[in-house]
Amino acid sequence: MWSTVDGIRKLTGPEAELVRSGCQVVADRLAQHHDVDSPFRYGIDWFDQWEDQQKRWLLQQVREALLSDQVPPRPAAMWEATIDVIFLEVLTQLEQECEVGMTWWRELVLSILGLEDDFVAEFDAPIWRTRITQLADLILGAPSYQKAEAFRDRGPKELTRYLMQKGLPADFLEQIPPWIK
Repeated sequence: MWSTVDGIRKLTGPEAELVRSGCQVVADRLAQHHDVDSPFRYGIDWFDQWEDQQKRWLLQQVREALLSDQVPPRPAAMWEATIDVIFLEVLTQLEQECEVGMTWWRELVLSILGLEDDFVAEFDAPIWRTRITQLADLILGAPSYQKAEAFRDRGPKELTRYLMQKGLPADFLEQIPPWIK
């Protein structure tokens, strides 16, 4: 279960299928690019900074929390960044399917957003980027980790105030995945 904009719930139906498929693609990409010297990077530091095993652990924890009845994890930057990676991968899959003439990812996104299938054939990268952002925000709300990181640069008092205003734990930016051999 996860704290969503609709309350604490587990994702079901098309939402669950999107997250399940997105997680699988991220896991596949990590497995394909298992190179210690130059690992694959998503451009999301709160995810990219970890070792491959830690990334896999984060992905598995988020997947289980979003798709099961387990108690949601305490809010942390690492969880939000992992979710951003999943939705970034969904966008990548949308772009790739357009190149080969498929529509599965687009149909799934549109079904969740409640939009007509007329939009499936269209591919305008900025529009689809907006749709994916809307979808992530619709399900999970806007992430706080990037803004919290900016407040950390301003000093501990500013960060503490921001975290309190958002109802986030004091260790929101300090929680890290365990070291896994």
